[in-house]
Amino acid sequence: MREAGFEVLAMEPMNVPFSEAGHISSHQVYAHIRRTVLAHPKADGIYIQGNAWRVLDIIETVERDFGVPVAHASCVLVWEVQKHLLIREPREGFGRLLSELP
Repeated sequence: MREAGFEVLAMEPMNVPFSEAGHISSHQVYAHIRRTVLAHPKADGIYIQGNAWRVLDIIETVERDFGVPVAHASCVLVWEVQKHLLIREPREGFGRLLSELP
């Protein structure tokens, strides 16, 4: 992230074996994000790495609660494919990135 020009305030992993990542509830991920954001209140965005976490249902809640955009790996891939193929099909319910496509 730093090599791409981002100032990274935190990269806090959840202490779970990789093989169990798909079993973490979105509510557990939300609690982890909340703790991290409260510890770093100057953050102006959140990146949720990895497709194993099933978190699409909390992206808009996180954006609303903390007032910053959220980029999740799955949503970023959808955005990139649509941009590459010159498709503009905004999707509601998955955060600003997909609802406000360029």
